[in-house]
Amino acid sequence: MRRARLRQHVVELLKLAAPVIVARAGLMVMSAVDILIVARYSSEELAYLGLGTLPASMLVTAGIGLLLGTMILTSHAVGADRIEECGRIWRQSLPYALLLGILAALASLLGEPFFRLEVRNRTWRGAAQASSPFSAPGFRRPCFIPPRPSSSRG
Repeated sequence: MRRARLRQHVVELLKLAAPVIVARAGLMVMSAVDILIVARYSSEELAYLGLGTLPASMLVTAGIGLLLGTMILTSHAVGADRIEECGRIWRQSLPYALLLGILAALASLLGEPFFRLEVRNRTWRGAAQASSPFSAPGFRRPCFIPPRPSSSRG
């Protein structure tokens, strides 16, 4: 009996974890491909890519962290057998997620001034170079910060 229940929990956990694992693996593969392509071109450009992707990654991570409450609230509702509350929680989180995505996209447009903040020589060519991987995906960034739903039992 306990073994069957453990197996059921493991299966449920894998059902919930599989999409997250695939999404994270996809992001890792995209980053690895970016690095491989840019590294063949120039080591200097690879440094700019690294500088530019750092603030972008910070924005995405902050957005996911701020939206973690959606997953917690929906998981709590599912655990309490109040599945009907999941839709309400999801609908309430969508405007918040959209606002965070728009703010992240707008912040990413300030890439070059961001990189010039700490540079004494204001003509540093690297500020424009490093800001391009940061600001280029700016308006697709809202797609990277989705509200985190929790699967319902089904």
